[in-house]
Amino acid sequence: MQEPELFTTQEAAKMLRRSKSTLDKWRMESGGPVFMKFGDKVLYTKDSLLEFVAAHMCEHSGQAHS
Repeated sequence: MQEPELFTTQEAAKMLRRSKSTLDKWRMESGGPVFMKFGDKVLYTKDSLLEFVAAHMCEHSGQAHS
């Protein structure tokens, strides 16, 4: 089994072009990418970040997600 590529909140925020505080808020409110938590350490897999991006793809502006 191949080890998943893991990202910290700061790294995930950079990949998504969002602030770290936005990801922190998404975790508290549900609605952001799927994450893992080990004690106080939060990690995201590359796959979960890519799935989150794919779920927000739009074909026209009437489909825009918040």
